[in-house]
Amino acid sequence: MKKSRSKVLAAIAGLSLVAFAGTSYAATGLFGGAVEENGHISLVSNTSDVSSANDYSSVSFDVAAGTTFASLDALSADFNVTDDMCAGGSPRFQIALDTGSETKNMFVYLGDAPNYNDCDQNTWIGSTNLLSGALSVDTSQLPGGTFYDTYAHALTAYGAYPVVSIHLVADGGWAASDGEQTVLVDNVVIGDASYDFDPAPPALSKEDCKKGGWKNFENPSFKNQGQCVSYANHN
Repeated sequence: MKKSRSKVLAAIAGLSLVAFAGTSYAATGLFGGAVEENGHISLVSNTSDVSSANDYSSVSFDVAAGTTFASLDALSADFNVTDDMCAGGSPRFQIALDTGSETKNMFVYLGDAPNYNDCDQNTWIGSTNLLSGALSVDTSQLPGGTFYDTYAHALTAYGAYPVVSIHLVADGGWAASDGEQTVLVDNVVIGDASYDFDPAPPALSKEDCKKGGWKNFENPSFKNQGQCVSYANHN
């Protein structure tokens, strides 16, 4: 699993730009086997085929300047494991923190506590705020950290550390009997920002609406040319 985690950080070359709504953050890219589909992100980990480049997947989020771990007071997502189970530390949030001398990762797991290896298959599950209450975080990569660290201790020990980046990761294919894991994610909340991954509405000009062009659109659809022109003027 350590190999997969390091590859997520090294995957900058695989960036695919996407644009999602948010306030303090912006989803900046899809990595590995991640794809955008039907209003959610599909994260695929396939270790059954040695020639596959999809042994991990992630969606990344840029962080507003000055964000520290202490200021990151909310972290949640809706997720649906459609192939196999939560396993091998996947799916999880991966928070890269600047320790002052190097960048280290904190992991916050989705799935059933305390081992995070169980979750209902083919079911959309809404996580609670993972940075609250008695839920544990994995600080084992950080100085003095441990696998089952409490959020309260992590806040005290690492709250001042700047947040470098945040990924939502699936790389648990290696832990599945068939070497595959697929996780759908949606409605991600990071701090005061939320992401629903709905497709952006089309950018239209008035010319696109003329000569019956208004009939060609489905999302949104229009009743007539005038309604289409009005939409184009305001968008």
